Amino acid sequence: MHKDTKHKRKRLMLDLSIVLYNSAKWLPRLVESLCAQSIALNTTALLVYDNASSDRSADIFEQLINQHRCRFRCVTVLRSTRNVGFGRGHNAASAHGSAPYICLVNPDAELHRDCLGILFSTAQQDPNAVAWEMRQAPYEHPKIYDPVTLETSWVSGAGVLLRRSAFEQVGGFDDRIFLYGEDVDLSWRLRDRGHILRYCPKAVLFHHTYAQPGEVKPAQLTGSMQANLYLRTRFGSFRDIATGIVRQIREMRPHRRHIPQQGRAILSGMGKWLIQFHHWRSGSSRTIAHCFYGWDYEIARRGAFYDISKGVTLTEHPKVSILIRTTGRQKLLRSALATLLHQTYPNIEVVIVEDGPPSLTDFLRTYADKLAITYHAFGENRGRCEAGNKAMALATGEYFIFLDDDDLFYADHIEQLVGAALLHRSAVAYSYAFELPSAYTADGDAKAAGRLFTRFEGIFSFARLCQRNYIPIHALLFHRSLYEICGGLDPDIPYNEDWNLWVRYAIHARPFVLVAKTSCIYRVPVDHKRPGGRAALMIEHWERVRKRQANLRVATTVGEIGEMFESRCGER
Repeated sequence: MHKDTKHKRKRLMLDLSIVLYNSAKWLPRLVESLCAQSIALNTTALLVYDNASSDRSADIFEQLINQHRCRFRCVTVLRSTRNVGFGRGHNAASAHGSAPYICLVNPDAELHRDCLGILFSTAQQDPNAVAWEMRQAPYEHPKIYDPVTLETSWVSGAGVLLRRSAFEQVGGFDDRIFLYGEDVDLSWRLRDRGHILRYCPKAVLFHHTYAQPGEVKPAQLTGSMQANLYLRTRFGSFRDIATGIVRQIREMRPHRRHIPQQGRAILSGMGKWLIQFHHWRSGSSRTIAHCFYGWDYEIARRGAFYDISKGVTLTEHPKVSILIRTTGRQKLLRSALATLLHQTYPNIEVVIVEDGPPSLTDFLRTYADKLAITYHAFGENRGRCEAGNKAMALATGEYFIFLDDDDLFYADHIEQLVGAALLHRSAVAYSYAFELPSAYTADGDAKAAGRLFTRFEGIFSFARLCQRNYIPIHALLFHRSLYEICGGLDPDIPYNEDWNLWVRYAIHARPFVLVAKTSCIYRVPVDHKRPGGRAALMIEHWERVRKRQANLRVATTVGEIGEMFESRCGER
């Protein structure tokens, strides 16, 4: 190996681990993306483990990497005489390294050119975490994460950076899991030791795992079902185990079969589980309440097969103005601003209007070097609509979107809305949103008091929008020209003001483009149904808004008239 006699060699920082199995067709794009990384790779060791591939994967990888070998500190290709599985392969590869970080990458993947640089920089600034998961494209993994802290309950092994000390502390992957589920098991064992796992949405990995949306892969189906029972045994209660057994038996019924010999594969897996029961039951302290959601291990967002590529690969980034109405609830505002710091879209400004005396001046100074913020305080209470209108008047962006101080964006919310608007040349794009029942506190904060769920779904329907609002205010992004033509919020409508705004905008620019993906969260008071509560106010003002917009004139089509007729019939 070449030695630099002029300069002291830099310390090895990263071991890049790749496990191959008949992966030859993917390797040219993988190698090209690795060698195109924007950071220098002279502190990176490339560790490759081949699981006895029959398509000469290891030979082809060596041929491809030869011309770029000098970019890496060293390249090691290990060859197994049999297929030992995903986790055991990574264990073997990482054992040949010594760097403080291990990066796992699937062979059927390509890394965005800034991916490793973002991951490594994030890890160095985050001493409290031990794992950072990449965002996958074209299909982002739908499991939820905390949009404020970016903490996640488990990380996908398809693309993740791990702190070696923590990985070795828990003994790496459990090699009894052959394929699928081993990353959840590793994640939960890390969390049982008190470690934090994070999502890193700005580090993008293009993962070519599905030939088409919704594809059922035999190995994934059987491997995931078997791992589900292992994980329920290791981390769950006896009730969780019993539920898992029942689910396995149900999947053996003829009408539930997705692949040939599915029943036989399930029986074989249950036999292995029974033999290994003691291993799985004694393998966890169960100090953390890990959750099972059917075959999943976390609440899933809508849009598992929504293609995010357009947003990820945007070449133009028109400025987006994020309009925040607040009454000085500093703790809630801090969480909302945290979700803006995590946005993957690079060109945003934040316009904050305080409906009352100026109480946020010092607080907002701490964001001066992080976000482009315009702040205005009325000095007195003028209402939500006046605050929203002032924010729009101060905004300089090409697109506007509201974010009330108690609501949250997932990291790709702006990116995906702008991507859809540009792709379809639409003035309006909106997404699905989670509703989160919350308990508001006297000190201006709110705590979750229920589970996330999606209340409103479905493609855009003008007829439906005329009957009721199904688009939360922060789920919709609109072009500033609509504000200039149609005006802002109606000050005479203190509640459901966004519904009236959407109807007026839809008259001029429809249909709205739907991003069929959950990318934001809105809160509702947990006691909103009490007499005189939020629900009662919304119902009261629903009738008021309906009457107010009943005489709006609309140029329509026969198709829309038919849609309205069908909608009314459906109501009956």
